[in-house]
Amino acid sequence: RFERIDQYVSEQMSGSRIPGAALAVVEAGVVVHAKGFGTDGNGNQVAADTPFWIGSNTKSITALAVMQLAEAGELDLDAPVRDYLPAFRLADEAAASQLTIRHLLNQTSGFSRHDGLSAVVAADAGDSITDVVAGMADVELNRPIGESFEYANMNSVVLGAVIEALTGTTWQDYVQERILDPLAMANTYTDKDIAAANGLTATHRSFFGFPIQTDAGHYPSLAPTGYVYSSANDMARYLTMYLDGGIVDGRRVLSAAGITEMLTPATNE
Repeated sequence: RFERIDQYVSEQMSGSRIPGAALAVVEAGVVVHAKGFGTDGNGNQVAADTPFWIGSNTKSITALAVMQLAEAGELDLDAPVRDYLPAFRLADEAAASQLTIRHLLNQTSGFSRHDGLSAVVAADAGDSITDVVAGMADVELNRPIGESFEYANMNSVVLGAVIEALTGTTWQDYVQERILDPLAMANTYTDKDIAAANGLTATHRSFFGFPIQTDAGHYPSLAPTGYVYSSANDMARYLTMYLDGGIVDGRRVLSAAGITEMLTPATNE
């Protein structure tokens, strides 16, 4: 069956002109198959340990960090964001005071997808997460808080600021010490330069069906929403942790109840 999977992936890569890819198959809490395909854009063969930019998969890491802090009694998911970020402002003062941690986690905050993308476009490599959140003072919500789901990068950036305020450390250091190290994700990085020194693939975007190598940049201020670099093998370990109720190799990073809460649908959409 793995030969058939590999053949299928190779055929799809060829048909879609994908330069390189990697996969891992998890079964019964164990990685039963892992393989790299093609090249990394830098002349090297892709392996299952080759780091890729995982983009918005990063949001689940931020959510996991928030849940850890909730279980430690350091925050209340239903408390207003302002309990942890007193200076938090939006264009609507009442909305800013009502927005909770859970709204951010569930993407029911009312932030628009457009504003989330605009934050990426406007990002500066020298900004901090706090800088981005401070710049939200003129942001108008797209819908009433808690009314419905809308995917927006802003949610995870604010959560990142909450993590930093509560822990007194950077989002990157917290994630490294409390998530990546305990899960032994040795080929996962929050710093692009370090990832590049360890074989990070080039970034490609599709233009008229052809992959074109581009400079994706790296913005620490937006790290909680999309700037982690990881391998197929490491992401398989991360997946296994969820499937096994918060444990990998006997090391617990979240309770089974916490994992269940993370995976419970929060809206009807």
